[in-house]
Amino acid sequence: MSELAQDRQTLIQSYGLLICTDAFDQIVGISAAIRKMTGAPAMHFLGRDIRDFLSIYLPTQSSYIVSIIRDIKHQDIANKILEVSCRDQEYILHLSQVNSYIHWEWERKTTDDSGAFHMHDIAHVLESSNKSLWHKLAENIYQILEFDRVHIYQIYENNTSEVIAEYVKDKSKSLLGSRFSADFYHPDDLKNHLASPYRYVPDLFAPHCIFHELADEHVDVIHSHLYPLPLLHRDFARSLGAKSLIAFPLVANGRLWGILIAYSSYLRNVHLQKRQLCQLICTYAAKRQESNIKNNLLAFQENIHDTLQGIRNDLLANTNILLTLSKHLPNMQRLVQADGCVICNSEEMHVHGIVPSKAQIIQVADLIRTLKNKSLFLDSNFRLRYADQIEGDLNFAGVMALKLGKESEIKIMWFRQEDVDLVYQVVPLCQDLSPEAHGSDETLYTHETWRKQVTDTAKSWNTNDLYFAEHLRALLQDTLLAKSEEKDRINQKLILLNNELEMLTFTLSHDLKNPLSVVKTMLANAFSKGHNPQRQALDRYVVGWCRRYRKYARQRTFCRKKQGLSF
Repeated sequence: MSELAQDRQTLIQSYGLLICTDAFDQIVGISAAIRKMTGAPAMHFLGRDIRDFLSIYLPTQSSYIVSIIRDIKHQDIANKILEVSCRDQEYILHLSQVNSYIHWEWERKTTDDSGAFHMHDIAHVLESSNKSLWHKLAENIYQILEFDRVHIYQIYENNTSEVIAEYVKDKSKSLLGSRFSADFYHPDDLKNHLASPYRYVPDLFAPHCIFHELADEHVDVIHSHLYPLPLLHRDFARSLGAKSLIAFPLVANGRLWGILIAYSSYLRNVHLQKRQLCQLICTYAAKRQESNIKNNLLAFQENIHDTLQGIRNDLLANTNILLTLSKHLPNMQRLVQADGCVICNSEEMHVHGIVPSKAQIIQVADLIRTLKNKSLFLDSNFRLRYADQIEGDLNFAGVMALKLGKESEIKIMWFRQEDVDLVYQVVPLCQDLSPEAHGSDETLYTHETWRKQVTDTAKSWNTNDLYFAEHLRALLQDTLLAKSEEKDRINQKLILLNNELEMLTFTLSHDLKNPLSVVKTMLANAFSKGHNPQRQALDRYVVGWCRRYRKYARQRTFCRKKQGLSF
């Protein structure tokens, strides 16, 4: 018998069966649900060749399935869905490759008694406007699945979320506009939803089964459709009275932009074709949203272009950087939808809008430097986290700060006021769940949720805010660098001019040395011989020349002082 991995135990859903094979077709992982299909325990198959399994339980289709596996390994096809029969039971077999393993996902074939769903029935989604996109999507998923309620959760950059669209059978159960704390979408939960095209849970109260694997293998089953939904999300669905659910990730620009979750108060089996149709529609909607995000960003870029160009032109034309930037504070505040804006350094400060006191601004800047000594800092919960470290009451809740330079440390800060709202909170609880209530006698961690008024927080800083701040930082750095380079060029030119002046002075002083000696001799002779008619004329000539030389010397000294250079 092959050695099992005893130090880890993975649980997956029991409505289907998962088998994983390696590059040599050896079964390296298998779920305990294999007993329902074959009557034999998982240990009986672990470590054996999958072809032996096929020859026993699917003899008529064994060769065809092996050829499909060969094509997947050679990457001729990405995956394959087959309908197979085992021991007089019909199954749907989904074959795919994850890393170096082949995933064999089996589930019982169910009948679809709702009839065909034609493409013209989803035209509302395909042709809907950007404004009505999500409401049309929720409505059509509701019609396809015939569940009680469909909610679309948008996940923001700080992992808080909000129900932005829905379609519910009972209007009294609406969650539209409900907001959820960041605890609802932990990074591991986001990874869970991103790993699969959908998460399908036909029975929220069914016990999970163990996925057994060999000790020397590390099979990652998170990409399987049978991998369970995060426990918190299952608990919240139960609190809504749901018994079945299906969740589709909405991925835009490489991140989990949102999740569509459909809930049913009755146990529901969703046919695979319906799941794939819903997946297709959700993928299309997410692509539409991705296009909308890019178009909005382009429009925002055009909006800020004039402001950034104006800042650049003014900075190049003026020497006082802070005073120049202060003239643009109103536009800088408007573009990020802030309530106030400040620009300062160690000596000056300019403000616009609703901002804290000067002493508080200095304290906030010092605190930000100790928290994150980087060029950009943002926090929509600043007052909630750090109010006790700032003297006096703060008239803002969120802040975004931009730092330029290392010596003068020019800082630009945007402030947002408090945005009071009711937000779903969550706390983990350890409870003993009874078999009657939850289908399992195991001790599980469940979660309690409630709505709480959240204060001391502001509206989250979004992608456009970050885009403007980063481009403003790049613009200011480039402009300041250009001014510095221009100053260096002027200094170099002044140095060259001064060198030429020195050479001229040197030449004049040496070229005039001999003529002056001659003049001196002539004067001495004239004085020694007494009165000379030409003496007065010569005297006037020499005095005039000396005056002109002194005037030239004074002009040279003045040029040196004006240049401010040391030679």
